[in-house]
Amino acid sequence: MLVDSGADYCILDKDVAVFLGLNIKDGEFIKTGGIGESADIYYFDNIYINIGGEEIKTRCGFKDGLLMNGLISGILGRQGFFDHFKVCIDQVKSEIELKPR
Repeated sequence: MLVDSGADYCILDKDVAVFLGLNIKDGEFIKTGGIGESADIYYFDNIYINIGGEEIKTRCGFKDGLLMNGLISGILGRQGFFDHFKVCIDQVKSEIELKPR
């Protein structure tokens, strides 16, 4: 997973939905734009994720395709991740510390 403070939402690859047994097209259809003004299509649904022993319910989008050409399985964004955790990034040590809110 990529922790991305610039991402509005948590987005997971469709393969994660398949693994979880979800039909992504049952979720809410949302078309978004990014910096490059290209549109991506996501299907949002509520799921539970476990991060560091903390289970949280989050609204997550599933991309009907691969994220970053399959290099990552998901993006943890502001809504659904950062609103549940205080995030401290130590770039020098390449460490991320998460504290539940």
